[in-house]
Order: sequence, then structure tokens, then C-alpha cells
Amino acid sequence: MTKSRHDGDVAFIKALAEVLQDNDLTELEVMREYGDSDSLNVRVSRQMAMAPVQMTVPAPPAQPAPPRKARPIQTTRKSWPAPTTPCGACATTGILRACTTR
Repeated sequence: MTKSRHDGDVAFIKALAEVLQDNDLTELEVMREYGDSDSLNVRVSRQMAMAPVQMTVPAPPAQPAPPRKARPIQTTRKSWPAPTTPCGACATTGILRACTTR
């Protein structure tokens, strides 16, 4: 193999590497024949870096909120207002009231 042929093969392989990169290929194989009994078989490949795969575990299903405790209904009982007048009949309505003062 002569030096000029060797330099030509190196240039050929570099050109194949450029074709590989420019066309986003992972592998390229070419057989170059120089005559009846001489050939060059070139395979250029690159190893693609694998992107890290991140596995995610699904979150457990949300549990329902605990039932609320029923609050008792608060009822207020209105009491009669304390008499402002002494025992006896109301000055306005005339209704008799029990004595609440002692």
C-alpha cells in the first residue's frame, strides 16, 4: 500500500464519518474496490448515548376525606324578658306577670 493510497483511504473514511454525522446515521458500511484483487471494506459507526430513563412511580390514590362529624343543631330558646315593672300587670299590655325579683 502506497502512502498516497493510504492518505486517500484516510480522507475517504473521514468523509464517511462526516456523512454519518451530517445525516444523523448510526452506522454506515461501504466496500471500495481498487481492482480485481484489492478492495477496502469500511464500516463507520457511532454509539448513541442513551438518554437516562427515569422511572416514576405513580402516587397512591388519594384517600377520601374523613366524614365530618355532624354538629348538633343549636337552638336558642328565647326567654321572656325580665319584667321592668314590679309584680303585677304590665303597664303596656295589662298582662299579669309573676314576680322575678326577690
